[in-house]
Amino acid sequence: MQNWRSKLDTQVKPFGIPVSLKSTSQCRHKELSELKKTLNVEVEQLRTEFQELKSTLQKQQEEVTTGLKKLGINDTPEATETEASKAGDGDV
Repeated sequence: MQNWRSKLDTQVKPFGIPVSLKSTSQCRHKELSELKKTLNVEVEQLRTEFQELKSTLQKQQEEVTTGLKKLGINDTPEATETEASKAGDGDV
């Protein structure tokens, strides 16, 4: 919150208007509208970045899975359960 206030103070000072005098509802509404727009832009950027990260991770996971299959190692949960049950059958 203080970071936001500091940014606001920095943006308002060049206009020579003390923040304490910007108390009218119109000014507050305008400030809130601007903040909302800024936040919406930042949220959209974060969504895009997270989607890119998700895609990258999925691609890497597919590459690792393909590499493991080429080595004869199966990384699926079903394969792990099957291998565990086979190992358990041999001990009985």
